[in-house]
Amino acid sequence: MDISVIVLGILLAAVVIKSIFNIITTLANVLWLGKYKSAVQSPRLASDKKLFLLLPVYLEQKLIRRVIEDYYNLIKDKDNVFLIIITTGKETDNLTNSESTFNIAKDTIDNLRAKNILIIHYPHNGGSMPEQLNYAAQEIIKYYGVDNIWFFTLNIDSKYNEQAFGDIINLVNSKEKIYQHSAFFLSNFNCFKGWGRLFLQAAAIFQSRWTIVHEIKRYRVNASGKFFSKYQLAHAVGHGLLIPVNIFRKYCFPVDEIIEDSPFGYLLRCEGYIINPVQNIETADSPHSFLEHVKQKYTWSFGPMGYLKYFRKYRNNFKAGYNSNKFKVLVLTAQGLLSAISWQLSSWVFLYLIAGLFYVGNILASIIISALVLYTVDYIISMLYFKKAGFISLSAKSLVLLYLSLWAVILIHSLPANYALLSILLKRIGLKQNITKFKTEHLK
Repeated sequence: MDISVIVLGILLAAVVIKSIFNIITTLANVLWLGKYKSAVQSPRLASDKKLFLLLPVYLEQKLIRRVIEDYYNLIKDKDNVFLIIITTGKETDNLTNSESTFNIAKDTIDNLRAKNILIIHYPHNGGSMPEQLNYAAQEIIKYYGVDNIWFFTLNIDSKYNEQAFGDIINLVNSKEKIYQHSAFFLSNFNCFKGWGRLFLQAAAIFQSRWTIVHEIKRYRVNASGKFFSKYQLAHAVGHGLLIPVNIFRKYCFPVDEIIEDSPFGYLLRCEGYIINPVQNIETADSPHSFLEHVKQKYTWSFGPMGYLKYFRKYRNNFKAGYNSNKFKVLVLTAQGLLSAISWQLSSWVFLYLIAGLFYVGNILASIIISALVLYTVDYIISMLYFKKAGFISLSAKSLVLLYLSLWAVILIHSLPANYALLSILLKRIGLKQNITKFKTEHLK
């Protein structure tokens, strides 16, 4: 038998098995999301607790005034809930005072006369978002201590209404746990214009579907309490993370990595902490151009590629935890590496299968087409859920065009990750000095 046919058969089997698993996972998680009931009224935070909303900002002059005003409406009557705007010297060292996010934020806070909105300025140049968050956390701990204090991390495009914010208050009032709000990247879905609109909408669906199929699945398995749950990898994202301070201060976000979510979640899971899912889903922006999409995927792909490094750091710095849970740590590491390999190869697998349509017989070609269609069933389920739940608004015709555009996103998904891997290799042999972490741009 021709070796190419054998390879084709193996790849087809892998795609079919993965597709069936993804469909089952998608249906289960969509049903779980459908059971969500938000807080009927805006609850009060228990008087002995304090909640700090941490918002790191950099070059956010377009959005900061509106964002502060929106959060002020949520917390203005809550004396023990604080919004902390974390500015950075990386910005103010390169702009005049009148242009800086710091001064716009300060002016907005002064105009509102908001006593529970504060600015903590990270004074150093070159600081990353994790460094801003860690610095602000240390300053808060110095002043307020750690007893009954919680942090909730935000991004500039994080959006919460009064009911969603009430759910966060209820979580803080309940038990001392780590919670992670997942995100659907659909808040600007209907704002895209021009010839690239369908691609950008498909990219938003692609990433939001990943939230359902992979991210939420990880958190739910992680928190299920079943035997295998302790072996489930999960990540802890720098926005939407609700965490007690006495846990956060032990670890903090890693500042020497390009992406914080993979290494921080890996560390927490290796240490035995459960990262609990939240049915209240955060909405966030999707990239507003093809170039922004590529840059975001390039930056994000460094997270999964670092698991061998995370493993070595954990083994060397947390020897007691490693020695007592070697098997679990190895399983978590293997999951992360498999995720990285999948990202590197997935587009090439589908390109190979599509190419196979042109050199195989009709029967095998029909099998390939069926496998490709099967692979997209969970995308269809996700799209229909997003439409029914009110996250997107599309006609039946637009849904068909969007489905076809999804294949463009799927087929280039690996390319930014491939370039990221190449960047790492070039840096190691001395042909590249630094690896750039691109900042996601947000429009008004």
